[in-house]
Amino acid sequence: MPLEKPLAYFRKHQEKFAREHHGKFVVIYEEDVEGFYKSELEAYTVAIKKHPDGLFLLRQCLRLEEENVAVFHSRIAG
Repeated sequence: MPLEKPLAYFRKHQEKFAREHHGKFVVIYEEDVEGFYKSELEAYTVAIKKHPDGLFLLRQCLRLEEENVAVFHSRIAG
């Protein structure tokens, strides 16, 4: 799965991200942090320009116990 690596990276660093960038949105491609943004829209806009295939992870920097999980499915074949 294309997002396994960035998700594992996020989980490994989640507490640090939450401590240092609480509430901001992080964009991760592979195992590289591409930036922290104040809004989800800003993060998505920057990320989709750089990675039009959508193969990046965008997550809010929250502690594990603060998370609400939502799953989205794409109809794009890949």
